[in-house]
Amino acid sequence: MRNTEPPQTSQRRPPQTARRTNTQLRRNRLITFFTAILVIGPLGNYLVWTSSRRDTGRIEASTNARMLGQALIQFYGEFGEFPCDATISKVHQKRPLHGLSLGTSSSNAYFRQLIAAGIVSSEGLFFANARKANPPDNLMVNNDALCKGECGFAYLLLPDASPDPGVPVPLVMAPAIPGENRFDEKAFRSNTVILYSDGSVRTYPISKSGQVLIHGKDIFDPSQPFWNGKPPDIKWPE
Repeated sequence: MRNTEPPQTSQRRPPQTARRTNTQLRRNRLITFFTAILVIGPLGNYLVWTSSRRDTGRIEASTNARMLGQALIQFYGEFGEFPCDATISKVHQKRPLHGLSLGTSSSNAYFRQLIAAGIVSSEGLFFANARKANPPDNLMVNNDALCKGECGFAYLLLPDASPDPGVPVPLVMAPAIPGENRFDEKAFRSNTVILYSDGSVRTYPISKSGQVLIHGKDIFDPSQPFWNGKPPDIKWPE
């Protein structure tokens, strides 16, 4: 009788060179995998830390802006105006021995009126951790008060000494880019912190070009209802 079983075929093992190649490929994949973990892990932690830091900076700036708003409203109640050129002499008359330099060149200079008037006793509320900020040292004697970098807020002089309470006016803002009508888009997770003349604090997104739009127009546009048709007078921090 004929053998009807199919002939058995011997399974050949891959050549030794092929086995070494496969082993090397698996080893390379494992090395790539663990290298990615070592690189991506710290990078991910850094990104989380950076994001958290920006959130913390925005929250801190909002808190300080609210306290600064309370101080400005108290100043307004005592002197009839928010800090401006005209109130310098009023502060001198009320507290002639304050010993501070009160100028008009920057937001630092205008905010010193709050210290000279005895309304503010700490530099902390002027701090906004944005561009080249220095932690406040609370040295507020002579020229040490609000030194360069210790104030992070821009200050806007109101177009009217007695603003319409029904139309709150932007008064303090961060993170403004000194010398420009733009904001630092990289700070505060692309948000700005703005204190209004009624004491309210609001946040708005910053575009990639550094603009903040309100009602479809740039916040610094003179046609905004709170500017009365005039460009805002901005005093940037030192």
